[in-house]
Amino acid sequence: MNLHVNTNILPMAQPRVMYSVDSELFFLHSATMYLSPGEVEVEEDEHGHLNMSGTLQRVATDTVFYPIDEEGIVRDECRCFEDTIPVGRAGDTVSWFHPAILECLKSDTTESFPFTYEWAKKRLQEYGIQVKEERRERLRLYIYLKSRDSDTHYKFEAYCYQGESDIPFWKGFRKEEYSVEALARAIVDTLKGFFNVYPLPEEVALGVRSLLPGEEENERVKQLVAGSPDVPCKVV
Repeated sequence: MNLHVNTNILPMAQPRVMYSVDSELFFLHSATMYLSPGEVEVEEDEHGHLNMSGTLQRVATDTVFYPIDEEGIVRDECRCFEDTIPVGRAGDTVSWFHPAILECLKSDTTESFPFTYEWAKKRLQEYGIQVKEERRERLRLYIYLKSRDSDTHYKFEAYCYQGESDIPFWKGFRKEEYSVEALARAIVDTLKGFFNVYPLPEEVALGVRSLLPGEEENERVKQLVAGSPDVPCKVV
């Protein structure tokens, strides 16, 4: 295989702060490296696919973009910016409900919430971005559920997507440990931990999607959460 790649670096006119979901860190996007196809001689396998993987295969067929941080390091974990969240530029003010901050908090334990939030706030301030703390009357917590197989065990995962939930949530369960009651307890624990940092709203809109085939919401989970003596706020 003879692969020729054209490389170009374009400085950012106004550097912006980004959050890398994969590396779990903030960085200043100061320039962008573009990799584009050159002369490519690649053999195809029996299925007609290129005998390359990952970035090389993408460069062979398309242009790949990587952000470069303030230290000149190519953030190659941020492929085509698919794994980054733009935050802002020096002088900007962002809400503490910003998706990047919420993504920082996402964890299977809420004990780290206060420390992680303070770390994120401090890092953004170092970049000249202020974090505005505000109270909202109504917050959303939309949980999506997914099952997957692995070599060692069957795992059930519940999580929320960026931009669709105001409260970060991620929790994994082994199949033998999973129950509707376990998920409800995990949601209550998350709410209690989150509201150790953020102010209580009037209510939280809870949605639990795809627990059972064809179900958009699982009312049993919502009922257990709303009826828990430990839930810190009204759940609708």
